[in-house]
Amino acid sequence: MTATMHDSERASGQVVTRGLRWLTLGRLAEMGLSFLATAVLARLLAPEDFGLMAAAAVVTSLASAVFEGSFGMSVVQKREVGPDYLATSFWLAIGAAIVLLALIAATAPLVERFFGFAGVSVVLVAMSLTILLKAISSVPRALLQRQLRFRQLAVISLSSYLAGSGLLTLVLGVYGYAVWSLVAGAVLSAAIEALAMFLLSGLGWRLRPRIALIGDILRPGSSFTVAQLFNWAANTGPNSVVGHWLGAHMLGLYSRGWKLLDVAVSAVAAPMSRVMLPVFSRTQHDLARCRADFFRTLSIAVPCFGAISLMMVLHADLAVLIALGHRWADTTPVVQLLFAALLPRCAFKIAESLIVGLGQPAIVARLQAFYGALMVAGAWVGSHYGLHGVALATSLSITVVYVGYLACACRLVGGSFAELLRLHARCAVLLSPTALVHLALPRDSGSWPVPIGSVLLDAMILFAAFCLAPSHWLGSDLCALRHHLFNRRTQGVADND
Repeated sequence: MTATMHDSERASGQVVTRGLRWLTLGRLAEMGLSFLATAVLARLLAPEDFGLMAAAAVVTSLASAVFEGSFGMSVVQKREVGPDYLATSFWLAIGAAIVLLALIAATAPLVERFFGFAGVSVVLVAMSLTILLKAISSVPRALLQRQLRFRQLAVISLSSYLAGSGLLTLVLGVYGYAVWSLVAGAVLSAAIEALAMFLLSGLGWRLRPRIALIGDILRPGSSFTVAQLFNWAANTGPNSVVGHWLGAHMLGLYSRGWKLLDVAVSAVAAPMSRVMLPVFSRTQHDLARCRADFFRTLSIAVPCFGAISLMMVLHADLAVLIALGHRWADTTPVVQLLFAALLPRCAFKIAESLIVGLGQPAIVARLQAFYGALMVAGAWVGSHYGLHGVALATSLSITVVYVGYLACACRLVGGSFAELLRLHARCAVLLSPTALVHLALPRDSGSWPVPIGSVLLDAMILFAAFCLAPSHWLGSDLCALRHHLFNRRTQGVADND
């Protein structure tokens, strides 16, 4: 019995490792492309162009919330799904997309009136095409995720981004198409992704839906859909506040700062969430294993996310200069404030995956409702103090909600919240030498070699802290990782000799 349990845990760990490896590699490659595209487009387009796109995305990003929650999640979480269930989910998603397209076309002038700058309605109607494409890909994506075909998911995501938001957007941007270069790239990316996932999943157009299954499809995903809607409100609420109260230029600045944060989140947190959710769903009846996987994942993820956050806060000026250029210098404080919350922004996805995987999406819905209300209210209060006030309110809201997620996750699996506090305290101790040395040394950002040298120095201090820290600072999982890395290095040296 014990041997079987160990074999099952080992197999589960291998699935997580392989899936996380493929999705992380794909996301890292996509992050590199996104960073390159952002760097080029920031020098070709005006902040107002990005402001127009961000205003339209407030509405069109609703599609991901609806389709992933109502249709995709039910496919991933359900124990068994047959052809009738998949066909009904697929055509139901397309029907919902058509309804959303009609509503957007009818209300686009009202959206433009809300934001108060011209051109939003036309961009919004054009961008609404991505909603139908998201609907087509929602069920095939969930099916591939359910089958643990993470390599195919990574390849499709990277290829579609390269062709659309990468190449097409850059070419049109060079030829002066302004905001329409962003629109065309987004539509092409969504189209390639939808077609590839549909063909690879094996779904056919001739599958016939069954009306009797509609209730079975919508009920399990209803709570998660509500949670996704509140998450959409939380992520787009500050954009709405900035656009309405501060204008298109300020929205462009804020959206670029959020974009840099989103690139980092997409590279690390999104792959982890897509891998952990099916794993937690499969082991939901074994709370001991869920608890062990949850704490093990957090013990490694928290220091990694914390290190990225610290480096971006300390070197935001250099990051903005490289990614956006000199004329975006006003975005630097926004980037610093937003990246201060990178750790909770990424790590809460792990707790969310656990809660949903345990079949408790209603808890996520309540937390996301609180998250959405806090983000919108905080952004409104912060807008009275300008763009920096909005960014600070956003980071504080994310941190508060993260604590709530951790508390709920611990309660569900019987874990110790005090252990989670110790885990974060160890992370703070591990990162503190880098922060203290950086603040103690004088800096001159006027010469390129100096800031780059500062980045290298901080990176070396971080690595030294990881290598030399006592075991009780790192915890058992990070110690095991350090031991594994050192053993591989020693073995490599021995092989060369």
